[in-house]
Amino acid sequence: MQYTVRAFVEGRDVILDEMCRVFSSMERTAYNLLRDGVGAGATKAALRERYGVKNARWVQSVINQARAVMESQEEGIQCRIEQCGEKARNTREKMKNLQNPLKIEGCGLKIARYESKAKELRQQLRERSYPRAVFGSRKLLRQLSIASGERRNDLREEWRETRSNHLFSVGQANQRGNANTRLSCDASEDSFLLEMRNWTGGDFSLPLRVPEHWSRLLRSVIERAESVKLGGRGELL
Repeated sequence: MQYTVRAFVEGRDVILDEMCRVFSSMERTAYNLLRDGVGAGATKAALRERYGVKNARWVQSVINQARAVMESQEEGIQCRIEQCGEKARNTREKMKNLQNPLKIEGCGLKIARYESKAKELRQQLRERSYPRAVFGSRKLLRQLSIASGERRNDLREEWRETRSNHLFSVGQANQRGNANTRLSCDASEDSFLLEMRNWTGGDFSLPLRVPEHWSRLLRSVIERAESVKLGGRGELL
C-alpha cells in the first residue's frame, strides 16, 4: 500500500535551496545529454565532472528523473499517433455512408492529413526530434517572453524558482531506507527530522512540520523502516 504524506520544511533553508538548484540543473543537463543519444555511463561521468556530485545514488536519481521526462514526452506523442489513427478510421467509416462526391473527397483529404501527421510523429519518436521539454513551466516561459518591465523581472524570478525547486530520492526497503535521505522522529516530542547525506558540501538535517492527522502514520512507517520517496521540497511521497 502507498500513502502520500505532505510535510513541510520548517523555515527556508539556504542549504536545501542550493541542493534543489543543483539537482534541478543536473536533471536538465542529463535530459539534454540522454536526448542527444549520450549513453547513461557517459552521462553519469559528465554530471560528476561538471557538478562535483560523486555519490552514485544521487547521480542515478538525476538520470531516472531525466528519463522519466523523456518517457512522458514519448508517451504523449504515442497517444497523439493513436488519436490520428482513430480519427482516420472513424472518417473511413463515415465515408461508407456518403453519396456526395465533394464530401467523399473532403473525407479523403482528412484521412491523408491524419496519416501524414501520424507518420511525422513516428519519425519524431525514432529520431527523438520532438520539441525539447521546458523545465519551469512552458506557460511561465511564454508569459516571460512577452512581458516587460517589473512584470518581466517578477516572472523571471518565478520561472527560475519553478525550475530549480525540487529533488528526488528513492528509498529501498531491503536497505532500511535510503542511505542519502533518512527520516527520523522523536516520539516524546512528536517531531520529525529529515537527514540529507552524501551531498557535496557535507551532510545536514532539517526539521519537518507534519500535519497532525498524518503524524501517527508517518511515525509507524519510520518505525517499520518502510521504503519512502522524497519528491519536491520537503514533500514526502
